[in-house]
Amino acid sequence: MRALISLIVFALLSVAAFAQDMNALVNALAPGSFKDREAAVTALAASGSETTVAVLDALAAGNLYVRKSDQKVFIATAKGDQFSLIDPQGMAS
Repeated sequence: MRALISLIVFALLSVAAFAQDMNALVNALAPGSFKDREAAVTALAASGSETTVAVLDALAAGNLYVRKSDQKVFIATAKGDQFSLIDPQGMAS
């Protein structure tokens, strides 16, 4: 029973660490030079996350935006003259 509980705790901690890492990878697309962004795209692609495709598609389409206040990256879609922001971290299931 202890082994099962330990395994569950380890799995939950791993998921939390992966989510933090993905957040850092996505947000690394915002600052720096082209070379920095290239490294961020490479790391994001290597992650194998389901979020990667949506983020890279948005980047290619010009729909990836950075919030100035905290440098957080969002996918933005136009709805009339307003934008709807999607947090890429909320996309993973």
